[in-house]
Amino acid sequence: MSSTYHVLHDPEGHLAAELPLDREPHMLLAKAVIGWTDPLALQPADYSQIALQLTGHARAVVLDVQARLVPVAGDDPARALTEVVLEEADRRLNEPFKGTMVCVQGRARLLRALYERLDRLPSPPQDGGSGPADSPENHERGTLMTKARPTRQVQAEIPGHWQIAAGVGRGMVATTAELTYEKRSGGWELLGDVVVRGPELDARDTKTGKDAERTFTPGQPGHHIPDWLTDLVDEHRPRPDAD
Repeated sequence: MSSTYHVLHDPEGHLAAELPLDREPHMLLAKAVIGWTDPLALQPADYSQIALQLTGHARAVVLDVQARLVPVAGDDPARALTEVVLEEADRRLNEPFKGTMVCVQGRARLLRALYERLDRLPSPPQDGGSGPADSPENHERGTLMTKARPTRQVQAEIPGHWQIAAGVGRGMVATTAELTYEKRSGGWELLGDVVVRGPELDARDTKTGKDAERTFTPGQPGHHIPDWLTDLVDEHRPRPDAD
């Protein structure tokens, strides 16, 4: 069995700390997403990919907001409001995203709110204007910069190529699965939906020559997850010490 791993975020936050935010294209994407009205315009896998993109960028903006908040006085009203926005962002970004229009629109609105807070905070000092490298301010900022959670996306082959019955609509032979994990509290947890792909079957379980996909949402009440998929998720979960 072979798998392809794509590391979407650097584990130590170096990229988020050193590279400028690619703001314009992400804000254009967020604006477009917020304006969507047809929930069936895209496939669940496409919605999940957009949610993953917006989530990753929102985490980078959170780091910049946290860094700019460091010198703001404790009794400044801007600090209290920003801390509320950051707490809400932490809660929502840690929720598994779903392959739906409502989910991606929520991530888009959150990204917009984070940028609004960022623009209302003082800009960081230019090079040479900050204190010593080991000053408390720089140490705290460096600590904040390492809080981005690393994410891994795995394309996994499904052993045995399990057949999924037609049920509502056509069935399929599950051959590959798209899994996304996020590192939390020293371990890797499944993030968002699991997208399963394979040949489509008609009502007589005959291959139609077309490709099909099915989306599973682990943890959602009433959403059955087959045992073979649960085993696959556990089998490809990165080791706790993996970066």
